[in-house]
Amino acid sequence: MTMQRLEAGGDLAAQGIELRLWRVDLDAASFDDVPHEAERERAARFVHPDDGRRYLASHAALRLLLGRREAWVAGAHGKPALASSPPHFNMSRREGVALIGISSTHDIGVDVEPLQATADANELAQLHFTPRERDAVACESGAARDRAFLRCWTRKEACMKATGCGLSLSPSSFECGAHAATERVQVMAPQRAWTLLVHSPELAGSDIVVSWAVVLA
Repeated sequence: MTMQRLEAGGDLAAQGIELRLWRVDLDAASFDDVPHEAERERAARFVHPDDGRRYLASHAALRLLLGRREAWVAGAHGKPALASSPPHFNMSRREGVALIGISSTHDIGVDVEPLQATADANELAQLHFTPRERDAVACESGAARDRAFLRCWTRKEACMKATGCGLSLSPSSFECGAHAATERVQVMAPQRAWTLLVHSPELAGSDIVVSWAVVLA
């Protein structure tokens, strides 16, 4: 199993937050240790065999890091959780890379994207970013603009996953920034409101952009 521990950043210890992050190379990972037939059946339904194999590899990696073989259950808002939770966990998978976050203290969300140009970045920003976030991306150019766009995108995704709301929450309804720095984010939904902490670790020389979010209240 090819896994790399990442520095979470964000001065978490001072705030009583425990968070561990790993990058997993799914194309170099074993997927033999997936004990649940439902997961194997889902993997078999992927159109492309590589996607099914990566799905199994990501679940094998998550169980290895958790040290648990039990099946996931639907936690708050349908978010996957352990029946014996904590620890809290979240995983993001994109192409051949997975990002796994585990916390013993807080609900979390993580997201990963390959660092590359996004052809429809302007259209996506208009649909899903706030005006200030759109301006922050637009003032950059070239590779810096690609990174700013992906930072904002992964920060949005991490927040939506941390709350468990997913796509039922409009990304443009809250602001989390297109920068890397830690920021408190207020998320409002019909059923409740959340306060989150979001951060995008700077990974020097990396080919991915990652963000995490933890639920403070």
